[in-house]
Amino acid sequence: MKSKDLGKVVMRMTVDGISSRQIAKELRNVANNRTNRRWQHLYKRTGSIGLNVPSGRPRIVRTKQLIQKVKQRFTYKRRRSARQLVKSLRVSEATMRRVI
Repeated sequence: MKSKDLGKVVMRMTVDGISSRQIAKELRNVANNRTNRRWQHLYKRTGSIGLNVPSGRPRIVRTKQLIQKVKQRFTYKRRRSARQLVKSLRVSEATMRRVI
């Protein structure tokens, strides 16, 4: 069963008033109790289970503007270390490695 279908089943059971623990038992632990509670909370708060929205911090640091800045720095000063670029552009070392 796909997660969208499973989410719909959990949503329907939530509307019927079944607790997350009972849902986990009925679905034979296909989705655990914690996932059921998260989906129930999302459904009660927003009216749907937004599975298409990723959780966590968005990765928007590596933009075209940053890539252009790094290219410009390399054209003006060829001998530039990644550490110096990290300090001057105020990005993390991992982001700089992705750009370079």
